[in-house]
Amino acid sequence: MDETQLRSVAAKLASLDSLEEQRSSVLGKLQKLGVLSESLKAQVQQAETLQKLEDLYLPHRPKRATKASSARDKGLEPLADIILRGGREQLGGPALQLRDAARKFVRQPEVPSIDDALAGAQDIIAERAAELPAAREKARGDLQQYGVLVSRLTPAAKQAKQGEGKGGKAGKSSDSRKGGKAAAKAGGSKAGAPAQAEAGTYALYHEFSCPVRNLRPHQVLALNRGEAQCVLSVSLQWRQQPVEALCLRLLLEQDGGGQSPAYIKTVQEAVESGVKRLLKPAMEREARSQLTEVAAQHAVQTFARNLHNLLLQPPMPGLMVLGVDPAFRTGCKLAVCDPTGKVLATGVVYPHDPAPKAQQQQAASQLADIVRKYRVQAVAIGNGTASGETQRFVADALAAAGLSTQAGWCVVSEAGASVYSASELATKELPGLDVSLRGAVSIARRLQDPLSELVKVPPESLGVGAYQHDLKAATLAAQLGVVVESAVNAVGVDLNAASPALLSWVAGLSKATAAAIVAWRDAQGVFQGRQHLLEVKGLGPRTFQQCAGFLRVRGGATVLDCTAVHPESYAAAEALVQEACGAVGQQGPPQKKRRTMVDAATGAVPGARSSTVSSNKQLSAAMLQQARPALVTLLGRPFVTSAGGGGSAGAALKVGAPAAGPGSKQLPQQQQQQQQQQQQQRKGGGVAGGSGGGGGTWVTGESLGQLAARLGVGRPTLEDIVESLLAPDRDVRGQSGLAALQFKQALGIEDLAPGMVLSGVVRNVVDFGAFVDVNARQDGLLHINELRKAAQQQAQQAGQQPQQAQRGNQLDAHSLASVGDLVRVRVLTVDAKRGRIELGVV
Repeated sequence: MDETQLRSVAAKLASLDSLEEQRSSVLGKLQKLGVLSESLKAQVQQAETLQKLEDLYLPHRPKRATKASSARDKGLEPLADIILRGGREQLGGPALQLRDAARKFVRQPEVPSIDDALAGAQDIIAERAAELPAAREKARGDLQQYGVLVSRLTPAAKQAKQGEGKGGKAGKSSDSRKGGKAAAKAGGSKAGAPAQAEAGTYALYHEFSCPVRNLRPHQVLALNRGEAQCVLSVSLQWRQQPVEALCLRLLLEQDGGGQSPAYIKTVQEAVESGVKRLLKPAMEREARSQLTEVAAQHAVQTFARNLHNLLLQPPMPGLMVLGVDPAFRTGCKLAVCDPTGKVLATGVVYPHDPAPKAQQQQAASQLADIVRKYRVQAVAIGNGTASGETQRFVADALAAAGLSTQAGWCVVSEAGASVYSASELATKELPGLDVSLRGAVSIARRLQDPLSELVKVPPESLGVGAYQHDLKAATLAAQLGVVVESAVNAVGVDLNAASPALLSWVAGLSKATAAAIVAWRDAQGVFQGRQHLLEVKGLGPRTFQQCAGFLRVRGGATVLDCTAVHPESYAAAEALVQEACGAVGQQGPPQKKRRTMVDAATGAVPGARSSTVSSNKQLSAAMLQQARPALVTLLGRPFVTSAGGGGSAGAALKVGAPAAGPGSKQLPQQQQQQQQQQQQQRKGGGVAGGSGGGGGTWVTGESLGQLAARLGVGRPTLEDIVESLLAPDRDVRGQSGLAALQFKQALGIEDLAPGMVLSGVVRNVVDFGAFVDVNARQDGLLHINELRKAAQQQAQQAGQQPQQAQRGNQLDAHSLASVGDLVRVRVLTVDAKRGRIELGVV
């Protein structure tokens, strides 16, 4: 099973454990109350949900003071039983007239009259009706199937809207810019202050109704937020009559014979009261709570998918980068970082108003001098305030100095950079550097290696979610932590270059262990191999076994240290390569076992795991190259050495990144890398031939499964070893890097017009579409319908049948676009007043 399946199993196990724990608790409580009959016990043991357990326990749960409890205290519960039996004090006994039966319970001062006695008995019957498990189950089903959620402006909000008269700021969608910056502000509004809410934020919900079964998660969260801010009044509408009829039937079934109309009417009135006062509010609260829970879970999953794609954006390794944190009044902060991320220089230039003209004129020459002095190859510009103006300034400055061919420039998301700049981690990493300059360093490093830098920022600050400020912080943090850990371990970590922040996300390592690794590195020098991890204080054999496969040592004693092959499989990998190189020859007796570093560390019996080895000779890159043809044949299926980034599931239908055009260019190094990869694949070096997924044959004539058995590893493990040996330096993120977008079309939303074709980058993906940064200081919405239309057109152009092409209409937004995608879009509509841009796919 892969990690996703394992996590699903773990989540299901936790859910079942919780159910069993609650079942035991309910049985214990019912036993203590003395109401645990055999039939009730059987129902509790057969309950399959927490909800069902709650329903079974509810009638017996100790309650706070209610009308029914007050009536019981007055001794009226026997009267309620008589009424339900049609006036019979015992089943089968004579029936009394209703008022005659009630007269027996009149006593001063608790029950002064017959009407008071009947009212108290009805309160008890009403509570019983509201607590019937079958009735509650019926209400749940009807709410889900037939319920309608309705929202209206509250009177105070309506009055505030009318009082403004001019539409206020007519705001942005609560999740439209930077994945929800406006949402963050809205999330902090105080309840009871609707006049402060932007009038346009909830415009869609001023007169809104939708069947409960059709509600989308983002609609639920938007309604909740509007209700919390006292802008919206939200209610559920559904028919209670079927539930009332069921309650009446169940209660009257307690009578062995018929009942007079007077008794039936009394019970019916009690049932109607119980459903209206007790059952209806409880079921509506429960339904709203479940809708919120599902919507919140979906929002967390959306955030997680976007975060995964953001973290797996391809890096730009080996570049000298100038990071630029743009601003108007305080100037553009600059930071030069070498290919390892080390800060070489910092500074500030003032190219924009309100800086004096002299400073603005000097800014271009200052920028050019820095680019020349440090041989800068890429300029990374943050996408915050003054980004558009700074892009034009950088482009003009480089062109005027004749440096355009030396250095390209690109736009980098600076979401969370300010959070990192003021963090304790930034203070430790960049001591003595002013807080205002740390943001420029972060921007530069994000271009070089997004994963290594973004893990230093709290995930919720990266702006790739929706309504994250309305979610439970602990739940969000836990889920996003899983995503970060998964991304880090999928990519692998350079043991000799990683920061403590990055190392702490490696499986098996804690913050303390990560700090110990860096301390060992500072004291002893670079790690020469993975085995030296065992010398780190606090890192024992079990931790080594868990983390070693995710750590890379480049230029170490063996090439295996920079692959994804775990040390416990080194012996099998060595035997594999040496056989392929002809060191062993044809199939012979099993190779001699010896203790590996993992065996020695854990005290395992030699060969208990795969510790087969042919010799002590360590592998080299030349040996891997020599073994490549045999390894390709063994894999028996296509294998591509290059890898893409996070990407979306529906790659074939995805909007995708356009070829270099007016809105984008690639750095010379990127072009060279791509050409080399294409040439390698044309020669057949990047793709393994073979007969599908069944596997090929080995030099000994063995099949993949037979060879795995002989080497003492499982077949999936052997496949992983072969793939790692075929591409020891492969990065799952790819190596092409983020194409350098050059926005020249507009600097603000006021410059946009319908029909304009722009280049953009997807910053956030939500249920209803993707938000695209087109350099207009406001992300535009590429609606899900536009994405599906583009997918359908691409499928038709690819020659698919109409039925197959139509499948694009069922794909969700995450299958069609992902964070970081480069897109060509056409402006459909612009609403500058409300700050909204609607886009279509070119």
